[in-house]
Amino acid sequence: MEELINKVLSGYSDFLTAKVSTFKKNQSISSILSYVFEFPIDSVFAKAIYLLDGVEKSFFFKNNSDNYQLCAFNSIFSIKENGKERFARIEKKLKSNFPFISSNIENYSNYNFPLFVGGMKFTVEHSDDVWSQFEDSVWHIPELLVYFNNQKVYLIFNALYDVSFSPSTHQKKLRFYLNQLVNIELPTEYKLPKVRIINGNTPKEKKKWSQQVNEIKDLINNNDAVKVVLSRRIEIVLVEKPTVYQLINSLIEKHNESLIYLFKQSNQIFFGASPEMLFSIKDKTIYTEALAGSAPRSSDTSVDSNFEVELLTSEKEKNEHSTVVDFITTVLKEFCTELKFDPELKVKKLTTIQHIWTPIEGSLKSNTSVFSLLEKFFPTPAVCGTPKEAAQTIIKKIEEHRRGLYSGIIGWFNLNNSCDFAVAIRSGVINEKKLTAFAGCGIVDASKHETEFEETNLKFNTLLSIFS
Repeated sequence: MEELINKVLSGYSDFLTAKVSTFKKNQSISSILSYVFEFPIDSVFAKAIYLLDGVEKSFFFKNNSDNYQLCAFNSIFSIKENGKERFARIEKKLKSNFPFISSNIENYSNYNFPLFVGGMKFTVEHSDDVWSQFEDSVWHIPELLVYFNNQKVYLIFNALYDVSFSPSTHQKKLRFYLNQLVNIELPTEYKLPKVRIINGNTPKEKKKWSQQVNEIKDLINNNDAVKVVLSRRIEIVLVEKPTVYQLINSLIEKHNESLIYLFKQSNQIFFGASPEMLFSIKDKTIYTEALAGSAPRSSDTSVDSNFEVELLTSEKEKNEHSTVVDFITTVLKEFCTELKFDPELKVKKLTTIQHIWTPIEGSLKSNTSVFSLLEKFFPTPAVCGTPKEAAQTIIKKIEEHRRGLYSGIIGWFNLNNSCDFAVAIRSGVINEKKLTAFAGCGIVDASKHETEFEETNLKFNTLLSIFS
């Protein structure tokens, strides 16, 4: 194993020598040095998950449909933006005065590796204690990214080059990471701590929910909006603080069909298992989906099929889904030369819930940028409502909690216009022993507050199901 580590370090040394000798001709140069190599031991990825707990900033993302997952450690460069202009400001920072990327990526031309990882909150807000470690928008270039795809492990080691750059310091950092990944011993189990208390399902909470739903329906009847997505939060007190390793492995075991993510900043951990992709871009093609309209699952096949039939024949649920499809296709027509989707309704079945589902793809125009798309695309009617601005105003007025990253954006992008973003639902944030979980549902004129309350409980089950 030491021979393998030395071989990697020798390759990195040659890479640095070639780059630094070129850079010395221009003392004012600033660059991201990105060294990619394949590490021929797939068990290393499980160890990477375990090591995420030990760093201040860490990130995990798993896309089961594309058969990849990644772990990101620390940060060498960040873009943080708060306020209403966050999309435009990020776009501007990426286009002006951004260090250029110097890499050996040409040796891995079949892969489009992530560069930035992070997320954006549902809306701009002043953080409360629950979200104190997270800005409105934060994107990191990690120091180390471990990427697992089709049983192959790739490591991307990033460094910021400037006048103070020390090759020997970064060689030592890489050796440290490699020694940890090779030599760490994994625990024999990853069972999460038990739940001590759940707060948020009392008769008082149900009464407040009923009042909020009725208030929204009055606004809809007054033509202030067509649909508003109202959310709840509950607080779960655990017997002890869970580890990142426990959370990720439990989510994979219970909800492997979902997009699984975890974002840790300091002592706060945001995590979840989202059924909903916001969009991904690969080879100038955008892939997205409309996911709206919900029904329970059952272990009894006959009952489960009945739930599906009820879902697909419910005018309320179909209308809710149609609203999302119309929104997405209207936005994409501005950015795409061609759109493809099947008008026949499908159902996506998850562990605890099922949804009406329409996959959509489009051929992007050549001048399309990721953040201009995000600004128009987000938030969708599935997490906000319609019209978007009116629904956001009503949510801000009626909801008494801050959503933070819940129903926001989580994922990654690079400078080649490739990206993969999930809608950050079925999620919660952990502060020490307290888990604050979130769930929401679309309120329309035909909504019944009792039914919608039960729907949010169904959605809470995604997280609650992984705890003892």
